[in-house]
Amino acid sequence: MEDYVIEILSGITPKKLPLMKFRDENEFLIVQENTKKILVLNSTAREIYNLCDGKSVNEIIKSLSSLYSDVDNKKLSIDVLKCLRDLKRRGLVDLGNKNERITYNI
Repeated sequence: MEDYVIEILSGITPKKLPLMKFRDENEFLIVQENTKKILVLNSTAREIYNLCDGKSVNEIIKSLSSLYSDVDNKKLSIDVLKCLRDLKRRGLVDLGNKNERITYNI
């Protein structure tokens, strides 16, 4: 089932939603303007978020596989999908057409 889910979602192109971003030496902070919520991304989530610039999920996975060559590709794929799900839940990225509901359980 995981392989099927990864295959279906690999063509989706996540897009960053308009937010205020701040960086300091150790953290990447995002402020959601409408809620004034401050979110802190860890380094991996930040890398995935920064790759949401027109790349498909598959392209994001490929980019990260060169950085994390010691991680199994299937595990990396699942971790990227989980992170994108979390970024979507927090209102940081859009995973597709608003009229089309994308749900997946990993």
